[in-house]
Amino acid sequence: MGDLSEAKVGDKLYVEDRFGSGRIVVVDSLTPGGLVVTKSGTFTPRGRKYGDGKDLWSHSRARLATEDDFAKVRQANLVGRIVRFRDWDKLTPDELSTVASIVDRREKCQP
Repeated sequence: MGDLSEAKVGDKLYVEDRFGSGRIVVVDSLTPGGLVVTKSGTFTPRGRKYGDGKDLWSHSRARLATEDDFAKVRQANLVGRIVRFRDWDKLTPDELSTVASIVDRREKCQP
Protein backbone atom coordinates (compact mmCIF):
# COMPACT_ATOMS: atom_id res chain seq x y z
CA MET A 1 0.00 0.00 0.00
CA GLY A 2 2.70 2.44 0.89
CA ASP A 3 6.31 3.13 1.64
CA LEU A 4 6.90 3.70 5.35
CA SER A 5 10.69 3.90 5.09
CA GLU A 6 10.47 7.69 5.57
CA ALA A 7 8.04 7.54 8.53
CA LYS A 8 9.02 9.37 11.70
CA VAL A 9 7.71 9.22 15.27
CA GLY A 10 4.55 11.37 15.43
CA ASP A 11 3.67 10.95 11.73
CA LYS A 12 0.10 9.99 10.96
CA LEU A 13 -0.61 6.82 8.99
CA TYR A 14 -3.72 5.73 7.13
CA VAL A 15 -4.34 2.07 8.01
CA GLU A 16 -6.75 0.11 5.84
CA ASP A 17 -8.07 -3.29 6.90
CA ARG A 18 -9.09 -6.14 4.65
CA PHE A 19 -12.66 -4.81 4.38
CA GLY A 20 -11.47 -1.47 3.03
CA SER A 21 -12.33 0.61 6.08
CA GLY A 22 -9.58 2.92 7.21
CA ARG A 23 -8.45 4.82 10.25
CA ILE A 24 -5.73 7.28 11.14
CA VAL A 25 -3.05 6.21 13.64
CA VAL A 26 0.12 7.86 14.97
CA VAL A 27 3.61 6.39 14.73
CA ASP A 28 4.69 5.66 18.31
CA SER A 29 8.19 4.38 17.61
CA LEU A 30 10.52 2.90 15.02
CA THR A 31 12.63 -0.22 15.56
CA PRO A 32 16.28 -0.42 14.48
CA GLY A 33 15.15 -2.88 11.81
CA GLY A 34 12.80 -0.31 10.28
CA LEU A 35 9.49 -1.57 11.66
CA VAL A 36 6.90 1.12 12.38
CA VAL A 37 5.10 0.70 15.71
CA THR A 38 1.61 2.12 16.34
CA LYS A 39 -1.22 1.38 18.76
CA SER A 40 -2.89 -0.53 15.89
CA GLY A 41 0.08 -2.82 15.40
CA THR A 42 3.52 -2.97 13.88
CA PHE A 43 4.09 -2.41 10.16
CA THR A 44 6.94 -3.28 7.84
CA PRO A 45 8.66 -0.55 5.82
CA ARG A 46 6.52 -1.69 2.86
CA GLY A 47 3.33 -0.93 4.81
CA ARG A 48 2.19 -4.46 5.61
CA LYS A 49 1.14 -5.37 9.13
CA TYR A 50 3.91 -7.35 10.77
CA GLY A 51 2.85 -10.90 11.67
CA ASP A 52 -0.31 -10.99 9.55
CA GLY A 53 0.52 -14.32 7.93
CA LYS A 54 0.95 -15.17 4.28
CA ASP A 55 -2.62 -14.96 2.99
CA LEU A 56 -2.88 -11.52 1.40
CA TRP A 57 -6.64 -11.20 1.85
CA SER A 58 -6.30 -10.70 5.61
CA HIS A 59 -3.52 -8.13 5.61
CA SER A 60 -3.89 -4.67 7.05
CA ARG A 61 -1.87 -2.09 5.16
CA ALA A 62 -0.57 1.34 6.07
CA ARG A 63 0.77 4.42 4.31
CA LEU A 64 1.59 7.97 5.30
CA ALA A 65 -1.76 9.76 5.62
CA THR A 66 -2.77 12.39 3.06
CA GLU A 67 -5.39 15.12 3.28
CA ASP A 68 -7.70 12.87 1.22
CA ASP A 69 -7.29 10.12 3.82
CA PHE A 70 -8.23 12.52 6.63
CA ALA A 71 -11.32 13.60 4.66
CA LYS A 72 -12.31 9.99 3.92
CA VAL A 73 -12.05 8.99 7.60
CA ARG A 74 -13.95 12.09 8.72
CA GLN A 75 -16.76 11.40 6.23
CA ALA A 76 -16.99 7.75 7.30
CA ASN A 77 -17.19 8.82 10.95
CA LEU A 78 -19.97 11.32 10.20
CA VAL A 79 -21.95 8.76 8.20
CA GLY A 80 -21.60 6.28 11.06
CA ARG A 81 -22.89 8.84 13.55
CA ILE A 82 -25.91 9.59 11.36
CA VAL A 83 -26.66 5.90 10.80
CA ARG A 84 -26.55 5.23 14.55
CA PHE A 85 -28.69 8.27 15.42
CA ARG A 86 -31.99 7.09 16.92
CA ASP A 87 -33.57 10.23 18.42
CA TRP A 88 -35.33 11.52 15.31
CA ASP A 89 -38.53 11.95 17.30
CA LYS A 90 -36.76 14.40 19.63
CA LEU A 91 -35.82 16.80 16.83
CA THR A 92 -37.85 19.95 16.32
CA PRO A 93 -39.97 20.31 13.17
CA ASP A 94 -37.46 22.86 11.83
CA GLU A 95 -34.55 20.49 12.39
CA LEU A 96 -36.45 17.67 10.67
CA SER A 97 -37.27 19.97 7.75
CA THR A 98 -33.58 20.77 7.35
CA VAL A 99 -32.66 17.09 7.30
CA ALA A 100 -35.50 16.32 4.86
CA SER A 101 -34.40 19.10 2.49
CA ILE A 102 -30.85 17.70 2.43
CA VAL A 103 -32.19 14.22 1.66
CA ASP A 104 -34.53 15.60 -1.04
CA ARG A 105 -31.65 17.43 -2.76
CA ARG A 106 -29.50 14.29 -2.75
CA GLU A 107 -32.33 12.10 -4.08
CA LYS A 108 -32.87 14.51 -6.99
CA CYS A 109 -29.21 14.14 -7.94
CA GLN A 110 -29.46 10.35 -8.16
CA PRO A 111 -30.01 8.86 -11.64
